[in-house]
Amino acid sequence: MLVFSSLSAKAGWLIIEQQEDGLGNFGSQTIFIEGQLLRIETARSVFVIDMENETITLIFPEHQLFWTGHPDSLRQAISNRLQQQVEQLMAQMPPSIREENDSSFAAQLARFRAGEFESDSLNPIQMIQLNSSDSLLKYPTEISEFYADSILLERVWTTKAVNPYTDIDKQKLIRMIALFNPPSRVSAHRNYQQYQSLASEQFILKSLIPTPFGASVSEVVQLNNSTIPLSLFQPADDYQPAMLERIIEITMGEDKNNSTNPFKNPQQKPDVKKPFPELPPKPY
Repeated sequence: MLVFSSLSAKAGWLIIEQQEDGLGNFGSQTIFIEGQLLRIETARSVFVIDMENETITLIFPEHQLFWTGHPDSLRQAISNRLQQQVEQLMAQMPPSIREENDSSFAAQLARFRAGEFESDSLNPIQMIQLNSSDSLLKYPTEISEFYADSILLERVWTTKAVNPYTDIDKQKLIRMIALFNPPSRVSAHRNYQQYQSLASEQFILKSLIPTPFGASVSEVVQLNNSTIPLSLFQPADDYQPAMLERIIEITMGEDKNNSTNPFKNPQQKPDVKKPFPELPPKPY
C-alpha cells in the first residue's frame, strides 16, 4: 500500500477524457494529478502511478483487489504469460504457418519485454503545423498533423496556455505506462522525437486518428485545478492485496468472473459503488 507523510489535501488537477472510435464505441477516463502521483480511472479499473518511487498500483473495484509493485515486475509476469499463450498457439499451427509466424511472434515479444514500441517498417515522420487555430475549453490551441509517406497518422490540438503535466517527467511517465499501450502503428509514431517534443512542451487537448472505419477521436472535456485528497491515491481500506498471478488473470481477461479486459470500457457500465470519495466541486 502507498504510504504518505501527510494525508492533507493539496491543489492538483482533474482531467476527464472521452474517446470515440470509428465504429461508434465510446469510452472515457478520469485522471487525477497531485505532485508526482497520478490516478487513472476507467469504468472497470484504476491504476495509480507513483513517479517518485516508480511504483504502479492496480486497483479493481469489482474484485476489491489491488497490487502494488514496480512496472518491470508486471511486465515480466505478462511477458511470461504471453510466451505461454504464443507457444500454445504455435503448437496448434501447421508446420509451414508456424515457421512463417515464429520469428514475427518472437520479435514482438522481445519488444514487449524491452518496452520498445518503434516499428521497423514505419517511414520517417513528418510534422506539419497548420495555419488554422482553434479554441477548446476556452484555451487557444494550435493544430499539428503527423504524416508518414503522405498518409495522415494523427491530427492533434495542443495548447501552451495550461499544462497539468508541467512538473511531471513525461519520458519517465511514458516508460511506466507503456505496459498498457501494446505495440501498434499509433504507439510507434507517438514514440518519434517530433511527437514526443510536442507532447512534452504543450498539452494535448484533442487527438484525431484516421482509421478504415472512420476517425478515432480522444478529447479532454473537463480540466480543473482542484483540491484532491491524497487518500484518492490509495486502495480502499477494505480492499485486499492480491498475488501477481491473480492480477495477471484479471488484466489479461482470463478471470472466470470477468471475461473482458478491465482496461477497456464495457458497452454498459455495471452498477458498482465507487470505493473512493468524489472530488469536491471546483470553487469559483
